Amino acid sequence: MSSKNSALAPVLQPFVCGGASAMLASSCIHPIDLAKVRLQLFALSNSSSNRPSPGFVGIIVEMIKKDGISSIYGNIVLNV
Repeated sequence: MSSKNSALAPVLQPFVCGGASAMLASSCIHPIDLAKVRLQLFALSNSSSNRPSPGFVGIIVEMIKKDGISSIYGNIVLNV
């Protein structure tokens, strides 16, 4: 039975590494993309006012202060 497991490991390794790297990339990119969209919406909604637009870090900090750390990972759908 151990020879079967050792033969299966090299076959599964690319899929496991690919899946793990995709999950890591998504967990890093999602908050960045969410902040980018919020900055774009802020610019559209305040185009007529003279309020200064917040920076990228300011948007993320405001989200965390207002709604907690889970707010930067909101709307991630897990397809299991």
